Amino acid sequence: MRRPAVARHLSAALPVLLLLWFGWQQRWIGDDGFINLRVVRQLLAGNGFVFNVGERVEAVTSPLWVLVLTLLASTGVQLEDATVLVGMLLAGIGFALCCHANLKSYAGDDPAGVVYLPFGALAYAATPAAWDYVTSGLENSLGLCWLGGSAYMTVSAAQASTDRRRLLAALVVGLGPVVRPDYAVLGLPLGLVLITYARSWRARSLLATVGALPGLLFQIFRMGYFASLVPNTAFAKEAFVSWWEQGLHYLWNTVGLYWLLVPFGCLLVGLLAMAPGSLKPAARVRWALLLSGLLHVLYVVRVGGDFMHARMLLPGLAAIFSSAALLPVRLHVSFQSALRAASFVTLAGWAVFCIEGLRVDPDNQFGIGDERGWFARMAQLPNPTHVEDYAKFDFYSGSLDLKRTLAQQCPNGMPDLEDGARATCQRLAVLGPYSDRLTDGKRLLPLAEHAAPPSVVAVVVHGPLGIPAAVLGLRVNLVDLHGLAEPIAAHMVLEGRGRPGHEKWFSAPWFAARYATPGATSDAREPAARAALACGDVAVLTRAIREPMSVSRFMQNLRLAFRLHHLRIPADPARARRELCDS
Repeated sequence: MRRPAVARHLSAALPVLLLLWFGWQQRWIGDDGFINLRVVRQLLAGNGFVFNVGERVEAVTSPLWVLVLTLLASTGVQLEDATVLVGMLLAGIGFALCCHANLKSYAGDDPAGVVYLPFGALAYAATPAAWDYVTSGLENSLGLCWLGGSAYMTVSAAQASTDRRRLLAALVVGLGPVVRPDYAVLGLPLGLVLITYARSWRARSLLATVGALPGLLFQIFRMGYFASLVPNTAFAKEAFVSWWEQGLHYLWNTVGLYWLLVPFGCLLVGLLAMAPGSLKPAARVRWALLLSGLLHVLYVVRVGGDFMHARMLLPGLAAIFSSAALLPVRLHVSFQSALRAASFVTLAGWAVFCIEGLRVDPDNQFGIGDERGWFARMAQLPNPTHVEDYAKFDFYSGSLDLKRTLAQQCPNGMPDLEDGARATCQRLAVLGPYSDRLTDGKRLLPLAEHAAPPSVVAVVVHGPLGIPAAVLGLRVNLVDLHGLAEPIAAHMVLEGRGRPGHEKWFSAPWFAARYATPGATSDAREPAARAALACGDVAVLTRAIREPMSVSRFMQNLRLAFRLHHLRIPADPARARRELCDS
């Protein structure tokens, strides 16, 4: 390998190693990560793509990430360990591909006397929030791998002599919505660039069809299986409603904290007076990535961001920084070379400052928290990666106490609650500690026969889902107070804004009406909630996700998905009964 090539690859490798080093130091799996692992375990147990047995609800936002973890777990590896390691692997591969796609896009515009400096690559690798989501159990690393693979394949397609590589690139880019629905925004500019490479309208149509195929196929599955156009989490978070003010708070919570205007300015200076070849086919990918990142950031701001610091902004930032991952600097003296060199020195100084001194405030601001730091503090461990690491945290200890309580209702105690057990237990609906109490003070209620399959011994309403689900096991269904895994709560009317993703509330009368036997409580609101659940589209939704899956049910759900998308249920049971039953 020629010396200049070695220098280029070394320049690309150093930011990748930096990201992986700090990502390993920050390794963890949080509550939301354990939600993904719960669905993996349900798949392995033969219960389907569900969070709770007997109810088809899409409680995860990345079906492809869940499928990757399921394939790994099916080999017998320990699931939490595999989740951390595959996160590291995918982040490393993806970030390396982002860098090498950028280098590859300069092919043919590579005169002698040029060095490539890691502008955008260093900026992303030096941002502490990026380290937190190298692992976590969430799909960020898979998303980074998809972004890098899409960029690399698109650049390669520009340099290919046949359409075969372009079709493969279109297929990879088209996986974006299966990684996460909003990644369609990231993939669209890259897909449009691919279409410009085609030589005929027939070839362009074929590329567009292949690119749309993965998302279309999963969308058909989503509609038929879940009777929904979007994941249940999108309803819970009302991702269809603009919330610009909160989104701007979310943006500045990241951009302001890490002084990202400094690396953005350095990149802008570095991009000035690009070489004449900057509009050649391969170079279009750089501009497509920049546009992808800006569009995705704009989308995140529009929907109000998230409660996890920086997490939703990371894909857009990765795309923006990847558009100028490495920039050429000529070794001979010129104004442009001096300007780029000075901007890189400034960026390197910022990187040291950011790595050493800039960290997110542990206190919530505008409902945005340091998710990784908070879970590490609650676990009292620097790297909580297994559910047992949270033994000192009430998410774990409280769930373990509840499991002991449930075991008292079983003939053989705790063994009857193990996954796959078949012994008969007294079946209960359990009002969780985070819910408002029923007026008669009951917490343990008899479970209605239709509320869950026979293998389920209890249904528990709770705030956190992931860690309690891992402790309680698959024989206990968990109902989320905020609607992430509870379709009725998710479809409730959003009555006010608050902490992103935690604004809807599945109150006690709704829970009792949906899961407990009639007359189990004396709460005056429960009969109205029970009546509302049996009326109109609420009853239609319940049948769509609880009836056994069949070809007929699948076809009905395809039609119902459009209708149920607009269903909203008043949070007040009396009002819900009037609107749903009397209309």
